[in-house]
Amino acid sequence: LDFADTKFSDLIKKLTGVSISALSMLDKNMKVGVIVSKSTLTGVQLPGPTLSQLQVRKGITVAAAFSLDNCGSDAMCTFMKSTLGSSAQFQLLSTIESASSFSLSAGVADINLGKGVTLTKAALEFQVGTETSVGLTCSFALDDPPLEFTGAVRTNLAELEVSMTMNGIWEKAFGLDFLAFGNAHFSASLIPAAATLTAFEIGGEIRIGKSSLAAS
Repeated sequence: LDFADTKFSDLIKKLTGVSISALSMLDKNMKVGVIVSKSTLTGVQLPGPTLSQLQVRKGITVAAAFSLDNCGSDAMCTFMKSTLGSSAQFQLLSTIESASSFSLSAGVADINLGKGVTLTKAALEFQVGTETSVGLTCSFALDDPPLEFTGAVRTNLAELEVSMTMNGIWEKAFGLDFLAFGNAHFSASLIPAAATLTAFEIGGEIRIGKSSLAAS
């Protein structure tokens, strides 16, 4: 089901009897889709650039995406666009598999934080059912040096997983001509209740002068 032509400001007015002018920017910039599936689907395409290549689980899925493409004369939309950047995107994805099993994911992407820093992705995910889990992922990109950092935290209430990655090579690190490092990664898993570390990994690349080393 595609609600591309739905005017959300009119829908809210009909449901509540209240007209909220600030919601008018949703009419041109929000895409909503509903998928009913008997199995898990990958690469699902819904209307709008932010609802592409989705992985949809079995059940009823509602996907919504909001961008700042068409602000027109809307003051709030224009302000958000000038503050967050014209490519900012917001997305919500929720799946109900049964009365006791559902998942929810909310995220933002391509937020301009200024001074050459972009929040490329931030997502919070909940899953309740056979396995209950909570996860948070954030990725930042730098223009100079051209690096991307990603951090993730996930727990199923029994075990905690933490990971960080640095993609790219930082040439002349810390202003030192002979030093370069990057493509680094770190991950760890632990059981908080038992104070037990179950997995640990760290690695990366480093170059000092003409000598280089990659280790994990």
